[in-house]
Amino acid sequence: MRRVCILTDNSVEFTRQGYAGNELVFTFPFSVQSELPQHVKARESGNEEQFGLEPPPINEILKLFRKLHQDHSEILVITLSSALSSLSSVVEKAIGQYGDLGSIQTIDSHTTSIGLGMLVQMAAELASLGTTSQEIEQQLRISIPHIYSLLCLPDLSYLASANFLSPAQAVVGEMLDVLPIFSLENGCLTCIQKVRTHRHLLETFQEFVDEFIDPFYVAIINNANHLRTTTFRDYLITNFPRTSFGEHILGTPLFELLGPRSIGLIVIENNLRGTNENRVSH
Repeated sequence: MRRVCILTDNSVEFTRQGYAGNELVFTFPFSVQSELPQHVKARESGNEEQFGLEPPPINEILKLFRKLHQDHSEILVITLSSALSSLSSVVEKAIGQYGDLGSIQTIDSHTTSIGLGMLVQMAAELASLGTTSQEIEQQLRISIPHIYSLLCLPDLSYLASANFLSPAQAVVGEMLDVLPIFSLENGCLTCIQKVRTHRHLLETFQEFVDEFIDPFYVAIINNANHLRTTTFRDYLITNFPRTSFGEHILGTPLFELLGPRSIGLIVIENNLRGTNENRVSH
């Protein structure tokens, strides 16, 4: 029996395929409605409490716990940031209803997409080496503060649907036709700046990366053809030759939650370089 397995959600993106311990990683999906965008559904239903992504029902989570425990004695659950979803609290409730409490640990990653993926890859590799869940959890909690995220979220009606701001704020913001930039830090989604063009957005991203001495990994999360990143990539190659750079497509859960025009920047500090050197493809 393999001791520890990793359970995460399908907002995750990975830096490379075939990473060590990938057979120990399992995901549960958010419920995504494909007929209409969530913000349209919220308006039609008049339900102000509707959240952009619906976590799996507790009974489905419990069923998955029981299934994984057939082959694994411990489960480590790593979720996307609680600033973006109620998933972590739903998982905590499910754990509270589950009989074998000590066999399941949960971690709020405070990030998503490739940031979440890096943590999952780290956990999977450690699990494949026989590391205990407590030791893996400790390593992850040390690493989480070294992952930074900026999110450009111009589809404000999606954010209103997810209760990040009021419908009135969304209408006014979209009329102004600006690109608001949010930080995802300490479990909070905070608007820190507004820019007018994608060129100004990339300049803001570049200024943000400049705050780091030697970042380990920099990623752009982008819907297809929304952002030309050649200049940004060239800048990284020139100024941070040891830094790996990746571009990742905005996955369906984040597309549904944040809107199709969302663009993200994730920077992983060099503190993680030693433990993550084999987890990226150059």
